Amino acid sequence: MKFSERWLRALVGVGADRDALVEGLTMAGLEVEAVTALGAGLDHVVIGAIIECQPHPNAERLRVCSVEAGLVVPLQIVCGAPNARVGLKAPLALEGALLPGGVPIRAVELRRRAL
Repeated sequence: MKFSERWLRALVGVGADRDALVEGLTMAGLEVEAVTALGAGLDHVVIGAIIECQPHPNAERLRVCSVEAGLVVPLQIVCGAPNARVGLKAPLALEGALLPGGVPIRAVELRRRAL
């Protein structure tokens, strides 16, 4: 059976750290097969807000967007989403993020446009 740590803590009212909680379950005769940290690797994923969106000068179906991500300066991002528009907020994987499947996010040049 899978359940969240938050649900378990609310149910039993235990304030111990995760390892102590797992040890307590094991000592109570319950087998803990695995503890999975959901959201692991999402420390480089933030909410980005598009503040400017222009057609890409060298590609018909791409857009160049200025995205506010809580950094010092807005990021310049090329995207192919047809619904990209000013005011849209969406998850944004920053450079250095590692997406599921081991896909790293890095700055590249796309259609002669440095990103």
